[in-house]
Amino acid sequence: MWEEAQSRLAVLVSVLLHPAAVAVALFLLLTLCYHDNFLATFGTATFFVLLAPVGITALMRALGGVSDLDITDRRERLLPYALITACYLGGAFSLRWAGAPREVVAAMACYFTVTAVCTVITAFWKISMHMAGIAGPVVVASLLLPKTALLSILLIPLVAWARLVLRRHTPSQIAGGAAVSALVTFLTLLAFGLAP
Repeated sequence: MWEEAQSRLAVLVSVLLHPAAVAVALFLLLTLCYHDNFLATFGTATFFVLLAPVGITALMRALGGVSDLDITDRRERLLPYALITACYLGGAFSLRWAGAPREVVAAMACYFTVTAVCTVITAFWKISMHMAGIAGPVVVASLLLPKTALLSILLIPLVAWARLVLRRHTPSQIAGGAAVSALVTFLTLLAFGLAP
C-alpha cells in the first residue's frame, strides 16, 4: 500500500514538474518580472517551450517514431530532441527579434544550449531530461528571480526522488542531468552577462 501511494505521488510530481510545465512557469515568472510586452513575450515563449515540443513528441508518437510520450527508450530520443533543440533556438531568435527582455531571451537560450548538450550525450548515455528540466530553471530562477531561489532549489531533490521511485533513471543519470543542466545554464547566462 505504501509503495503504491509512493508511486502515485511520484507520477504526480513527474507530471506537475515535467520539463515543459516548468518551462512555462519559468517564462511566466520572467515575463511578469521583466516584461516589456507581456502577451507577446509570454505567448512566444509558451509556443516554443510547450506547444511546439509537445506537438513534435505527440506527432512522433502517432507516427510510431517514439514508444511513449516520455520517450523512455534512449534510442528513440535523438530525432525528437534534435527537433526540440531547434524549437528552442527558434524561440531565442524569435524573442530577440520581438524585442523581449534580455533575461527572457537568455532563458530561452539556456533551453537551447542545455538540450543541445543533452541530445549529444543521449547518443551515448541516457541522461535524465526531467532533472535537466528542473536544474537549469532553478539556476535561472536563482540568478534572475532571487526571491524564488529557496523554493525552487527544493524542487531538485523532489524530482530526483520521483524519477528514482518510478525507476526511470539510475542515480548517476539523475545526477548527470542535474549537473550538466546547471553548468550549461550557468555558462549560458554568463555569456549573456547575467551571471556573476
